[in-house]
Amino acid sequence: LGASQLWRNVITNREPSFSEAKDTADIDPLVALFETERNSWRQLVTTFDAETLFGTIERQSPFGTIVLTIWQTLQHVILHGMGHHTELARMLTECGQSPNDIDFLFYQPSV
Repeated sequence: LGASQLWRNVITNREPSFSEAKDTADIDPLVALFETERNSWRQLVTTFDAETLFGTIERQSPFGTIVLTIWQTLQHVILHGMGHHTELARMLTECGQSPNDIDFLFYQPSV
Protein backbone atom coordinates (compact mmCIF):
# COMPACT_ATOMS: atom_id res chain seq x y z
CA LEU A 1 0.00 0.00 0.00
CA GLY A 2 2.77 2.40 0.93
CA ALA A 3 4.71 1.82 -2.30
CA SER A 4 1.56 2.38 -4.34
CA GLN A 5 0.80 5.61 -2.47
CA LEU A 6 4.40 6.78 -2.85
CA TRP A 7 4.64 6.29 -6.62
CA ARG A 8 1.16 7.64 -7.36
CA ASN A 9 2.10 10.84 -5.56
CA VAL A 10 5.52 10.99 -7.25
CA ILE A 11 3.89 10.68 -10.68
CA THR A 12 1.47 13.50 -9.88
CA ASN A 13 4.28 15.71 -8.51
CA ARG A 14 2.84 15.68 -5.02
CA GLU A 15 4.62 15.12 -1.76
CA PRO A 16 4.20 11.44 -0.82
CA SER A 17 1.71 10.75 1.93
CA PHE A 18 1.07 7.43 3.60
CA SER A 19 -1.67 5.80 5.62
CA GLU A 20 -1.27 5.82 9.36
CA ALA A 21 -0.13 2.51 10.87
CA LYS A 22 -3.20 2.46 13.12
CA ASP A 23 -5.40 2.52 9.97
CA THR A 24 -3.82 -0.69 8.68
CA ALA A 25 -4.02 -2.78 11.86
CA ASP A 26 -7.41 -4.39 11.06
CA ILE A 27 -8.56 -6.06 7.87
CA ASP A 28 -11.68 -3.97 7.11
CA PRO A 29 -9.92 -0.58 7.24
CA LEU A 30 -7.01 -2.07 5.29
CA VAL A 31 -9.34 -3.35 2.56
CA ALA A 32 -10.95 0.09 2.40
CA LEU A 33 -7.53 1.76 2.03
CA PHE A 34 -6.59 -0.58 -0.82
CA GLU A 35 -9.91 0.16 -2.52
CA THR A 36 -9.33 3.90 -2.17
CA GLU A 37 -5.83 3.51 -3.59
CA ARG A 38 -7.07 1.38 -6.49
CA ASN A 39 -9.69 4.01 -7.33
CA SER A 40 -7.09 6.78 -7.14
CA TRP A 41 -4.90 4.91 -9.63
CA ARG A 42 -7.84 4.31 -11.96
CA GLN A 43 -8.66 8.02 -11.95
CA LEU A 44 -5.02 8.93 -12.59
CA VAL A 45 -4.55 6.46 -15.43
CA THR A 46 -7.59 7.83 -17.28
CA THR A 47 -5.71 11.14 -17.62
CA PHE A 48 -2.73 9.59 -19.44
CA ASP A 49 -2.12 9.95 -23.14
CA ALA A 50 0.90 8.83 -25.18
CA GLU A 51 2.77 12.04 -24.44
CA THR A 52 2.20 11.66 -20.71
CA LEU A 53 3.35 8.03 -20.70
CA PHE A 54 6.66 9.02 -22.25
CA GLY A 55 7.09 12.04 -19.98
CA THR A 56 9.77 11.79 -17.33
CA ILE A 57 10.06 12.23 -13.62
CA GLU A 58 13.17 12.62 -11.51
CA ARG A 59 13.54 10.83 -8.23
CA GLN A 60 16.31 10.82 -5.66
CA SER A 61 17.49 7.33 -4.80
CA PRO A 62 20.31 5.95 -2.67
CA PHE A 63 22.25 5.76 -5.95
CA GLY A 64 21.68 9.40 -6.95
CA THR A 65 19.10 11.06 -9.16
CA ILE A 66 17.22 8.71 -11.44
CA VAL A 67 15.11 9.78 -14.40
CA LEU A 68 12.22 7.51 -15.28
CA THR A 69 9.47 7.68 -17.83
CA ILE A 70 5.93 7.40 -16.52
CA TRP A 71 5.47 4.05 -18.28
CA GLN A 72 8.61 2.68 -16.58
CA THR A 73 7.28 3.84 -13.23
CA LEU A 74 3.92 2.18 -13.88
CA GLN A 75 5.69 -1.04 -14.83
CA HIS A 76 7.68 -0.86 -11.60
CA VAL A 77 4.53 -0.37 -9.50
CA ILE A 78 2.81 -3.32 -11.17
CA LEU A 79 5.79 -5.67 -10.87
CA HIS A 80 6.48 -4.58 -7.30
CA GLY A 81 2.88 -5.37 -6.36
CA MET A 82 2.95 -8.74 -8.11
CA GLY A 83 6.16 -9.59 -6.24
CA HIS A 84 4.33 -9.02 -2.97
CA HIS A 85 1.41 -11.14 -4.21
CA THR A 86 3.76 -14.06 -4.80
CA GLU A 87 5.39 -13.61 -1.39
CA LEU A 88 1.98 -13.68 0.29
CA ALA A 89 0.90 -16.66 -1.80
CA ARG A 90 3.95 -18.62 -0.69
CA MET A 91 3.43 -17.75 2.99
CA LEU A 92 -0.24 -18.69 2.81
CA THR A 93 0.55 -21.94 0.99
CA GLU A 94 3.18 -22.86 3.60
CA CYS A 95 0.48 -22.38 6.25
CA GLY A 96 -1.92 -24.66 4.38
CA GLN A 97 -4.05 -21.80 3.00
CA SER A 98 -3.10 -21.64 -0.68
CA PRO A 99 -4.70 -18.72 -2.51
CA ASN A 100 -4.89 -21.00 -5.56
CA ASP A 101 -4.49 -19.36 -8.97
CA ILE A 102 -2.89 -15.92 -8.71
CA ASP A 103 -1.93 -15.62 -12.39
CA PHE A 104 -2.64 -12.02 -13.37
CA LEU A 105 -4.91 -13.01 -16.25
CA PHE A 106 -7.20 -14.76 -13.79
CA TYR A 107 -6.66 -12.50 -10.79
CA GLN A 108 -7.24 -9.17 -12.52
CA PRO A 109 -10.93 -9.68 -13.49
CA SER A 110 -11.73 -10.50 -9.87
CA VAL A 111 -10.59 -7.09 -8.54
